[in-house]
Amino acid sequence: MIAQYRKTGRLSRQQRTTAGFKRRYTDRDIRLLAEMDERHDTPCGHAIKKLCERAYQVFGRNAGRHLC
Repeated sequence: MIAQYRKTGRLSRQQRTTAGFKRRYTDRDIRLLAEMDERHDTPCGHAIKKLCERAYQVFGRNAGRHLC
């Protein structure tokens, strides 16, 4: 904006539109997290993270993904 002002002596605001946020999780991932949340009586996010990590370590990648 400083360069624009130095060049033209004016500032003009330009509207930027974006497509929003990139989606990181699938609907299935969200459902699995919600089920995990219900199963463990709605713990905090940190607890869910630890439960998912444990499921991954104990049961392996595929089984852990289905549990968490």
